[in-house]
Amino acid sequence: MLDSVSKSGENRSFSCVFVSADADSLLIEQFQKRGLEVIPLPPFEKLAEPIASHPDTLLFPLGQTLLMHEEYYERNKNLFAGLSVCLTNEPMAPCYPHDILFNALATEKGVFCLEKYTSRFIKAYNTTIINVKQGYARCTTALVNSHALMTADPSIEKAAKDQHIDVLRIRQAAIALPGYPYGFIGGCCARLGHEMLFAGDITAHPDYAAIRNFLLKQNCEPVPLSKHRLTDYGGFVFI
Repeated sequence: MLDSVSKSGENRSFSCVFVSADADSLLIEQFQKRGLEVIPLPPFEKLAEPIASHPDTLLFPLGQTLLMHEEYYERNKNLFAGLSVCLTNEPMAPCYPHDILFNALATEKGVFCLEKYTSRFIKAYNTTIINVKQGYARCTTALVNSHALMTADPSIEKAAKDQHIDVLRIRQAAIALPGYPYGFIGGCCARLGHEMLFAGDITAHPDYAAIRNFLLKQNCEPVPLSKHRLTDYGGFVFI
């Protein structure tokens, strides 16, 4: 089963965070104010341009080891100096579902993913695989803690409830992802300590009241990192 590096950041101390190269400067400044080194990820040509630098498409933490494509590592190995890495040459392509190799959601109950297209290393590392229809399992889901999550996706909602995880189902709205009609809740936030950090103004989401109440019940405070529109940057990977 996964250790806490791959789960929500509620009880962890981290020194750096990987973010999309598209992340705005206000977002980066807020992470730096929290004592984190910010490492922007350059795009990978095997992925569609709008998500080519998204952490949830490029990296997956296997404990304290970062899983990534070997070609991406070779082009950017300076970014990962001093870190333990696991490299794969499994095929990736810009079209869905061939872009979801690492887009799996790690929880204490197991890993939620579209199993057929998920990296063999993720499946080998984890004892429990929870197969879902949603290939962007990690991007569509905000993991609050070991027993609570938020999502707009019905297949994630059902699978999580089957695992006795508390779920807040929200509307698919108000999250930008340039190049696509909309983005996802998991791609615009991450938990760090007792804060759920949002890339943009979460108060503008039509379900903000429900989101805030849900988070507060989980001892977590919603914190907008900027006043810009809520934006899906592919989430954040803390190490």
